Amino acid sequence: NNDNIDTNDLPNREFYNILESGERTKSLQIMHYQYLLLKGNLSFIGVNNVVQNISGGHFDLLTLGLNAKKYAEKFGFFGSAYWQTGKNTLGQSKSAYQFAANVDFVPTKNINLILGTEWLSGTDYNADLTKNNSFSPFYGTNHKFNGYMDYFYVGNHFNNVGLKDFYLKSTFKLTPKATLAANLHGFAANAKLGFDLLNNKEYSS
Repeated sequence: NNDNIDTNDLPNREFYNILESGERTKSLQIMHYQYLLLKGNLSFIGVNNVVQNISGGHFDLLTLGLNAKKYAEKFGFFGSAYWQTGKNTLGQSKSAYQFAANVDFVPTKNINLILGTEWLSGTDYNADLTKNNSFSPFYGTNHKFNGYMDYFYVGNHFNNVGLKDFYLKSTFKLTPKATLAANLHGFAANAKLGFDLLNNKEYSS
């Protein structure tokens, strides 16, 4: 959990120099439980990232969440909800959430349609600097959920204004070796972006 080779450092000054989008994790603990249902499953996960401040201090950044899947005939249902608390690497108090829900429709074996949404909480541009409401998607799968634009790459969500993603995804299997995918996303910020002095209006998307 550290790669500093200076043997003169005190233990709390030995830094792990690789940061996950600004979060310096020294160690972590994971708990995972999964319960299998008839044509579905329910799972719980808890991840505690012990993050390190530049001063050498350590904080706990805890993520707790639930995932649920259920299939019925030609439909599938998925939902997830996560909550983060504790402190981040900057020492800010963390209170953030993520939730997602979608419905799969498989009219034929060659067609799959998915309608859904995902929300990641964000921090207002004028928020108290001691607090952070941005959900941090640690160890994310990058472009899998929020499209292929690098603007919504997983690292960009850290300490940012969050995201509301509304989407319709489709997959068409044309031949055994050819598949066509078409995805439509509608994106919006989930916190205040800034202030327009001309119109005297705060913008949140």
